[in-house]
Amino acid sequence: MFSDKTKAADAEWKIEMFKQGKKSTADFIIEFEALAMKADIDELHVIFLLKKNAQHDIIKIILGYPSIAMPEILKEWKVAITSVGQGYESTEGQHNYKTSTRMVYGEQGQPMDIGKSNENFKNGKPKCFNYNKYSHMTKECQSEKKE
Repeated sequence: MFSDKTKAADAEWKIEMFKQGKKSTADFIIEFEALAMKADIDELHVIFLLKKNAQHDIIKIILGYPSIAMPEILKEWKVAITSVGQGYESTEGQHNYKTSTRMVYGEQGQPMDIGKSNENFKNGKPKCFNYNKYSHMTKECQSEKKE
């Protein structure tokens, strides 16, 4: 009997700390349900943890539903999170963004290293083709243009 309480307490701690992160919504719901069955907690607390640990964008969309369509029981919350999450995941993809300074940013918001491994760059500095030195680009060169 003591080990059953320990297992339930361990499962309750795991479900408290279980976050969706980068998991797909379907995988998250399946793992969450398994933890919820092992942890011996009431349905209201399970709903609270589900809303707390799922992706915030998904929960924000569901909370924007009209009051008549708002999920109330655990089963409705799981269905709503799964359907919104799958729709949300289908619109995500690899997006690269180019700014006015021609810097390309990848999905994580970090500049992508495009052209940095090129022989026209040395120590992160571009090559000026006007006088073949690594310091600035030709279009930024202050000296006379070569013919």
